[in-house]
Amino acid sequence: MNFLIDKMQRPKLFHMIRTNPVLLLGAGLVCTTSIVITYMKIIRPAMQRRKSDEAQVYGEYLFQEESKKFAIKSNS
Repeated sequence: MNFLIDKMQRPKLFHMIRTNPVLLLGAGLVCTTSIVITYMKIIRPAMQRRKSDEAQVYGEYLFQEESKKFAIKSNS
């Protein structure tokens, strides 16, 4: 019985969007655009920063290792 009451009290916006092709297309475009903008403005810069930081740390590690090898060769 609660299911019927909940179904009757639901807003009709979802029904309007589902039955009207133009509104359905608009809703799809809004969702897609929001996902793309979120990726471009938040996720991609964070991933690029992390990748850059990892590359910098790895580069410093390689430089230190090569410096140690060079120091050992020059002492020999």
